[in-house]
Amino acid sequence: MNRILLVSPTYESNKEIFKNLNMTEEDVLEPTKDCIQKLHAIFDAEKAEYDAYVIQKKRYKEFQQFMRSNTPIDAIPPLTLMHAMEGSWFDGPPKYKYGQIDHPPRLFVLFDDCLSSDCFRYNSGVVNLAIRHRHVMDGVGVSLAFLMQSYSTVSGLHRCLRENATLLLLWKNRQESQMKLIMDETLSNQDVTEDHFLEMCEYCWREPHGFLCVEFSAKDPAKMYRRNFEEYLSVK
Repeated sequence: MNRILLVSPTYESNKEIFKNLNMTEEDVLEPTKDCIQKLHAIFDAEKAEYDAYVIQKKRYKEFQQFMRSNTPIDAIPPLTLMHAMEGSWFDGPPKYKYGQIDHPPRLFVLFDDCLSSDCFRYNSGVVNLAIRHRHVMDGVGVSLAFLMQSYSTVSGLHRCLRENATLLLLWKNRQESQMKLIMDETLSNQDVTEDHFLEMCEYCWREPHGFLCVEFSAKDPAKMYRRNFEEYLSVK
């Protein structure tokens, strides 16, 4: 990922947890009703900046072709020379803040501690963003992660988002009603019984901070369940 954005009301007290993500203060947003609009503005700005970089690389290539040829300086198009002067291309190629990458920037958005916040209101745009996440930035797409204390609650994560998740990482949960809902939404199209699902959970939860990883997009059904990220679990 080239940039990680955090939507959270508790960043100040959790800075130590997030320090390895190399975020700046500009990468942290409060979960207000308009934070989704602010995210889209960031997406648009990132895409525009990359598009400008691509144009600069093309112009630099054309400039280098002139410089490597026998073309006299006064025969090089003035606009090309102007671009070269503005971009300091006599000293080297155009620079991009994420380095010499050949793809648009990859962005990741974390929603943390946002239960009951305004950004989870249905009309905030969060549902639309999550459903359309692959199509934003002109089809470049962004990745989203929702870090939740509760799988389902009032003013929590909408059901359509839970049921369209790519990955479910499930830590220890002893609430029968929550586990029942998780199984209802997770196992509807799977050949896994509730008893076996609970057995896999208990196995994963034995170690501190262990979790069950459910990969709904796994191409091989045998690789849908894992203990943490390392160990595939049998679905039989």
